[in-house]
Amino acid sequence: MTDELWPSEVFRAAVEVFGPTVYNLDGRMRKTLDRGIAAVMARWRQRYEMNLAQDDYAAKLLLWAVGQAKKGDRPLPYFIGVLHSLVNDERAHAGFTARAGYVDVSAQIREAVGS
Repeated sequence: MTDELWPSEVFRAAVEVFGPTVYNLDGRMRKTLDRGIAAVMARWRQRYEMNLAQDDYAAKLLLWAVGQAKKGDRPLPYFIGVLHSLVNDERAHAGFTARAGYVDVSAQIREAVGS
């Protein structure tokens, strides 16, 4: 890992997509990337408590998001948009829950309680 926030493969991909400005810890590009990644990671940690398998899955999602940024004319805003969409993505949610051994029983609870 490059640091707690950036899995090493994500960092390498970010340098490839966004250029060497990613190395500048005080630069606008790096700060924007850090904030975006920190926001989705905080949300995922809040929702899923993040075991090791989920951490690996999160890294894969971040790596995918960096790859998607190549498609935009302006990679940074495109990347941030992709990150925000991942927060509420059904497939991402399914991936996290499958890796947790989590079973959603909320419908059964609502039915039992009568809500």
